[in-house]
Amino acid sequence: MGFEPLPSPQDEPYELKSQPTGLCLIINNKTFVDGNVRRGTDKDAERLGKVFSWLGFRVLMCTDQTKDQMQRALTCFASQCDLSQLQEVKVQEWTGSRFTDLREAPRHGDAFICCLLSHGDKGVVSGVDRKPLPIEEITRTFRATPQSPLTGKPKVFLIQACQGGLVHPRVESDDLQADDSPSPFIPQGADFFFIMPLLKIIIL
Repeated sequence: MGFEPLPSPQDEPYELKSQPTGLCLIINNKTFVDGNVRRGTDKDAERLGKVFSWLGFRVLMCTDQTKDQMQRALTCFASQCDLSQLQEVKVQEWTGSRFTDLREAPRHGDAFICCLLSHGDKGVVSGVDRKPLPIEEITRTFRATPQSPLTGKPKVFLIQACQGGLVHPRVESDDLQADDSPSPFIPQGADFFFIMPLLKIIIL
């Protein structure tokens, strides 16, 4: 005779009841000090703005951030600082059709999304000054503390930045259009998504 185990507190789903659901921060690094420009990144930021506002998030964006500026912006959002501090890191807000100046200090809700659009290398995201910010350092900024407004709440990181210099085999795709080519290629390893635990967690 079988039985169902009682659910543990860790099995309970996150409750997303706040209005807005939470904050979605986009760091959009387009123009680098060496003259390199990431074409298409503004379109990606706009699409993220549309999707996450549709999902009930308040979408904010910082553009062209150096490594130090990225650190300040992330620390600011992890601790929920005031409007004047956010204006120092040039935060804008998605208003339904475009990004405009931030007028009201944001407040965290029941979830947090962070989208990093930049260049990078293995384990790091680059500022526009080409200095690397380790991904582990980014996530460490948001670790649970008794003071954090995000403790016990889901925190999702979407990182669009190269993680090495390997050249991937490619295949032509007729279904896509690139900014500068009518017949773009995509990597053979594209369109895979993996979700897995990074480590075994033991709560003492």
